[in-house]
Amino acid sequence: DLRLRPVVDATGTATAPPTVNAVRLQVLYDDDAVAVRVTWHDPTEDRLPAAPDAAQAGANTPDALAMVLRPSSVPGDVVTLQAWPLRHHLPLDLCVWSAQREQAREAVAKDYDPLLGEAPAGLPMASRATYADGQWSLVLTRFREPADIAGAAQLTPGTFHPVAFVVWDGGNPGQRAISPWIDLMFPSSE
Repeated sequence: DLRLRPVVDATGTATAPPTVNAVRLQVLYDDDAVAVRVTWHDPTEDRLPAAPDAAQAGANTPDALAMVLRPSSVPGDVVTLQAWPLRHHLPLDLCVWSAQREQAREAVAKDYDPLLGEAPAGLPMASRATYADGQWSLVLTRFREPADIAGAAQLTPGTFHPVAFVVWDGGNPGQRAISPWIDLMFPSSE
């Protein structure tokens, strides 16, 4: 279980408290791929049709989640997500899912926006999400060593891999909640 906290704006002020306060993480892996199941409580299921009518959509946006990894090209510690993205920050490996389009996408990027837009950037990745009884359950599956995304995180055995999560509650537009970085380590089969 990972507690979430609000982001900090450009002036260093914490934004209003998020509606989503925690995510639960479960990981399954083999030699080729990693499946990450993330669950979180969300008071409302916020989905929008592919081309929402502004009168129907109101102020809501779709629920969304990003799994953030350190790209292979970024050495050392990663930046805090509480203020990311800021000018001059290095890009991060973003695996972003939105309730609007269902299929997650992955890219190494300097901002979330290209992966959250109506014509999202990045490459599709295997994902499946369900919403029941006030809770989202999302499974993201990615190759441990993707070759088709330049600079993507390589999840090699015996190495610590920083991962963090960002959640957008569509019923609380403009607000996002972030987790701290945690390390995943996949034991070597030797």
